[in-house]
Amino acid sequence: MSLDTRDEALVGDLAGAYRLLRSLIDDSAGRSVGEAGGTPSDGEHLLRGLGTVICIFMALFGPGELLEIRAEPNDEGSPPDALNAVVPAIVGRLRKMLPGAQEAMPMIAGALTAAALQMNCYEWRDKLGPWTAADKLAWAFAACELADLVDFAMVESQGRKGFALDMLARIVGEDVAK
Repeated sequence: MSLDTRDEALVGDLAGAYRLLRSLIDDSAGRSVGEAGGTPSDGEHLLRGLGTVICIFMALFGPGELLEIRAEPNDEGSPPDALNAVVPAIVGRLRKMLPGAQEAMPMIAGALTAAALQMNCYEWRDKLGPWTAADKLAWAFAACELADLVDFAMVESQGRKGFALDMLARIVGEDVAK
């Protein structure tokens, strides 16, 4: 099966985002796992790739998905899902981590909500107009926090460490044995 031009661009965007995440996430000894070398020169590719990462990770959570959320049902008796459990958790963490980027919190909450509703969060965000520095910072940290949450959930449920980056590495064709 051959990739068309749009698929090749998506894999390139995702590869840049994967390399950025890999450079930002520390291993258990606190060392950097890799360099961000090879990130796209056009920031739009990186933002689009991080949006893809956010969508992939948000799709993993929910009833019947790979990672079911362990929490009490909501007031209506429905099981917790990404919209009701993951979005508030990530936004809450980002508010504490990024005190200088508070103006980006409504945008990131909206983007995470779009991803939880199976919409393309990058396209949703892009319709809001130009990206601010705070938007870009919150966007990158949201992808990192989701990777951390996925890894935590995989360790809790299946005892697997490093799942998030391994999954992205397989998608972009990187050797996960590195």
